[in-house]
Amino acid sequence: MATNFDLAPPAQTVDGLLAVPIDIQNITASLVFDGATSSGHGDATLDFVLGPQGGNAIFDLRQTISQAWLDGVPFPVTKLDHHDFGGGVDAHLRILESVLAANSSHSLRVVYSLGPPQASTAGSYQPAMTWSAGPRLAFNFGFTDLGAGRYLEAWIPANLIFDQFQMTPGRPGHQHADCPYANQQRRHHGTRRKSLGDRVPRALHRALNAPGTPRNGYPSGYD
Repeated sequence: MATNFDLAPPAQTVDGLLAVPIDIQNITASLVFDGATSSGHGDATLDFVLGPQGGNAIFDLRQTISQAWLDGVPFPVTKLDHHDFGGGVDAHLRILESVLAANSSHSLRVVYSLGPPQASTAGSYQPAMTWSAGPRLAFNFGFTDLGAGRYLEAWIPANLIFDQFQMTPGRPGHQHADCPYANQQRRHHGTRRKSLGDRVPRALHRALNAPGTPRNGYPSGYD
């Protein structure tokens, strides 16, 4: 399998954890919006590999994780917290607190509520979910390189700038029967529930491949 570890930053000890870069091979993701409750949630699975050094994997997501599974086994969300890598305001990253072997392959699934990203508020084009009567939803990605956490990681789990990976539209609620959104998806199917699962990747592809859109704002040594 192709990887980009030749461009990755070195491992770093943060809060007593050996944080190591990963190479994401694929992300299967969906964002689902429910007009009946004026709410939304995300469901994403990262298939990734570690490089020549084992340790605690790092990634980023600026939403609140409610459930997680590592290699199909429930994983405590408290062990997926953000940590300060010393890069300045908002330039933190999540560390998966489980020591994984070098050159091993894994799958991390996270389910999370959708809201304003826990990220920089720089710039005039802000990320937003705004509901109005109808129900209607105005959704802004708010991508910018003026501050940290304002690209893909604002809404969907992502890696550092060195990596490149495939993103696949997901089918929310169909992977784990014990996920509360699985039953919720069935209850609301065909009513006012809308999914951007097939449209988000195309929109992100256009935005992330537009000229002049580097992903900056990461800690020193991680940009």
